[in-house]
Amino acid sequence: MSAVHFPAALYLPPDAFDVASNQVIGRRIAGRLVTKAFAASLSQGEMLTVFSPGASSAAGIQELLDGVTPASASVRVGGQPEQAVLQEIGAIHFPDPSLGRWSALRQGLPPASFSLTGVIHTICSDGALKGLGEIPLSPVYPWDAIVCTSRAGRDVVASVLEQRLETMLARYRPHLEPELVVGLPQLPVIPLSGPTRQPYEPQLDRESRRLRARAQLGIASDAFVVVFVGRLSFHSKSHPLALYRALEELAKTCPSRRVVLVECGHIFNSWIGSAYEELRKDFPGIDFRLVGGLEPASEIDKWQALAAADVFTSLADNLQETFGLSLLEAMMAELPLVVTDWNGYRDLVEHGLNGFLVPTADALTADTGVDEIEAEYFAERMTYDVMIGLRSLGVVVEHDALFGSFSQLLGSTELRSRMAAASLKRIADSFSSAAVASAYRNLYADLAERRRAASLESSLPALVPSYRRLFAGYATSPFSGLAPDAQVRIADSRRAVAVLSSSMNQQQLHRLSGGRLDSLLLLLKTKNVLTPELLTSTGMSKQ
Repeated sequence: MSAVHFPAALYLPPDAFDVASNQVIGRRIAGRLVTKAFAASLSQGEMLTVFSPGASSAAGIQELLDGVTPASASVRVGGQPEQAVLQEIGAIHFPDPSLGRWSALRQGLPPASFSLTGVIHTICSDGALKGLGEIPLSPVYPWDAIVCTSRAGRDVVASVLEQRLETMLARYRPHLEPELVVGLPQLPVIPLSGPTRQPYEPQLDRESRRLRARAQLGIASDAFVVVFVGRLSFHSKSHPLALYRALEELAKTCPSRRVVLVECGHIFNSWIGSAYEELRKDFPGIDFRLVGGLEPASEIDKWQALAAADVFTSLADNLQETFGLSLLEAMMAELPLVVTDWNGYRDLVEHGLNGFLVPTADALTADTGVDEIEAEYFAERMTYDVMIGLRSLGVVVEHDALFGSFSQLLGSTELRSRMAAASLKRIADSFSSAAVASAYRNLYADLAERRRAASLESSLPALVPSYRRLFAGYATSPFSGLAPDAQVRIADSRRAVAVLSSSMNQQQLHRLSGGRLDSLLLLLKTKNVLTPELLTSTGMSKQ
């Protein structure tokens, strides 16, 4: 009896989930969360297959899923994806959106053998955009999908695909716009999965946790505490000036309440740290507290900072931000949110319900043509870090709306409590691991139906022509193969076996024979004459 599979295998190299050996960044946290979500959703007897190359990968995934996988289900871990396994399961999910490079997994198989799915993270880099741009030229199909974690992210992916199709049409100048015979991959919007629990003093209620955390951090119980959690980077996350200005004004208009800003995260180097310190000196009305810094804050430090707060804020202004996992953590910590109306943030915060979305304007997108920053970056005369930093400087956060949001929350305990409760409910309804796993299951059911209905679909050539086609002219002529009735006589079986099993030949011939070298050697030892029928009886391909 064959196993009952979760409807997709996962490709999860260490770089996509290992935060012990690598920097803690959003895509690795996302990789961990989606793997946990899939494993936690397994039903009785169901198995999740994870492909993760690397000597220590299996142990790392087992540690990741410890206590997550139901006892009645299972997770198996392998190295590189195998065609036969993927055909049995029906789909494989990758931690990036570049489906073109993964399409080679179906090489030599019918196009609808299984589905390929990937997910977007940061999509403003040259590499990410080029990977997306390859898709219209790649053998990917409507039963494949690029999962977009936000509506704004989906718009970017769709725009890249449309632009590449326009380029292809312009290249050939057709008299009539041709019909798209083979459809593009699906672009579903499925959010990232949020945390499953709040680990700081979980036995306490929200107010008791708040008082406990404040006592430990030396913050007065009656202070108005705003917390930011994330990279402390003015060029790659958010410039702090707009936040500092709003909180300084808030402190001046309400002198009876101490305004505290807890900044919790990692500062990449001392120069960035000193830049923050220099700017903070211009805002003496704010009581600044740094949790983390050059030494990253620990997980429990982060949740302690969230517990101490009245409000969470993140004024993202950077193209790197696609979703906003820190917002989900703040929602789990039962906080109202004051964030910029920016990309994925607007999918997480419902204005007026669980927080406020502060309007933004981007001066550098007023004209949709190529600007100097873009030209310099794509010509490789400007680094990625400089490019994203310059582009973020064009984003203006509406000060009055930001100040007004903080002012309303400072003035109303009832509003803070109502929004905090809405945050907790919103993450449970839309961003829990169960909700996200269910959305993926629905996607894979849809893709399976598309594969079943794919018999009339046209088949696309591979992104790169086969080597047989490319290099057919190198030799004098191609080998014509053996006739069905051909016979190959072996003059010296012992010597033939020795040559084929020698150190120089054995490993390569093992691969070339599809792992059937031992069967071939046994034939040579027992037969003086080989025929095509005997060779194929070992399982070797006629090719």
